Amino acid sequence: MATVTEDREAITQSREATTQDKEATTQDREATAKFREATTLPTEATTQSREPTKQPSVATTQSNWTTTQPTEVTPECTFNENTGITDCSNMGLRTIPQINPASKRVLLQKNKIASINCYRFKFLGENVKLDMSDNQLTVVPANCFSGMSGRLHVLYLRFNQITYVHPTAFSGLSNLKILNLKDNQISKFLPAHLSEVPNLLSLNLINNEIGSLQQDTFQNVEKLNQLYLNRNPVGTLEPSLFSNLSKLTDLSLWGVLSEPGTLSESLFDDLVSLKLLSLRSNHLTSVTPQHLKNIPRNPSNPLILPLGLNPLQCCPHMLWLKEEEHNGSIIFQGGNSGSYRTDPECADGFDWSTLSRDACEGKWR
Repeated sequence: MATVTEDREAITQSREATTQDKEATTQDREATAKFREATTLPTEATTQSREPTKQPSVATTQSNWTTTQPTEVTPECTFNENTGITDCSNMGLRTIPQINPASKRVLLQKNKIASINCYRFKFLGENVKLDMSDNQLTVVPANCFSGMSGRLHVLYLRFNQITYVHPTAFSGLSNLKILNLKDNQISKFLPAHLSEVPNLLSLNLINNEIGSLQQDTFQNVEKLNQLYLNRNPVGTLEPSLFSNLSKLTDLSLWGVLSEPGTLSESLFDDLVSLKLLSLRSNHLTSVTPQHLKNIPRNPSNPLILPLGLNPLQCCPHMLWLKEEEHNGSIIFQGGNSGSYRTDPECADGFDWSTLSRDACEGKWR
């Protein structure tokens, strides 16, 4: 009996041990689960901790974008809807900006523009005035304004550094009225330059380096009213140079003869509308009645004739001119405004203000 009892106790202990083993296994499983949870939580935390690190990356990108922007912001031109004026003047521009297509007048003067982007003007409307004075232009390229055919009326390119104007630079500008190329370094000006501007009224070439003019240079601008050639070393003026300019009212030839010489007596024959003829500083020793024979003049419609800075032989060659001054047919006002006098200067020792036939005759007694 003792043995049976002992066997039963052993079985009971074995069952208890098995139960303990199961409990231990359960505990192990729970511990394993907790371990997994423990190892999972740091992973999520790590993921969360990585998210803030993306924000500095975005900030860094923004910072990099900012530093890639130009250090100088190009100023914007102003456009006045009432006047149609686009004003881009004196802004330090190096290139031509976009222009409002509704512009009637475009002001680009006093900048640092070195080349003409002709495309910028292609879409402008009618009756346009374009001013690119006082820049750093050196060339006027071929067909530059052809996209504005018939629409560009006024073009100012003065006070630049232009040395070359392509023969077709003004091609297609059939309604161009005013062309100003004053104060540049242009050495050649050809008939081709004016071949497609039949309605030109005013041409200013003052203070360039034009060394000669072909006799047909102005043949295609019959409507021309004003022609200014001052301070160009032309040297010689062809007798038929102005033969087609019957509507010309102002002709300024101040300083165009580079050395002593004479003017052809037929040079001004077709200038029947002339009101101003400036011949200052041309090494002239005389001007004869033949020079002015076809130019209408009278006291109510006098000819303005600046003649200063010429070594004139006043006696007796200039007596006729002194007499016309006396009756009011000729006056010696200077400049385009006629605001100041430039009396002829006598190189032969006479005083123009007291010049007379008697004075001249007294010289030979």
